[in-house]
Amino acid sequence: MAVKSFREWAVSAGEDPEIKARFYPNISKSKLLEECISDKSTHSRGSTVDLLNN
Repeated sequence: MAVKSFREWAVSAGEDPEIKARFYPNISKSKLLEECISDKSTHSRGSTVDLLNN
C-alpha cells in the first residue's frame, strides 16, 4: 500500500517547495520515480537498505 501511495504522489502534479527542500532537494519527482521508487517493495522483509549516491 505504501509503495502504491508513494508512486501516486510521485506522478501527481506540482511540488511543494518546502517539502522538496527538506526531503529531496537535488532531484525532481520524475527522477525519483525513474531512479528511486520501485513498483514493488521488499522493505517489509527487513532485508533492504536504501542507498542514494549524489
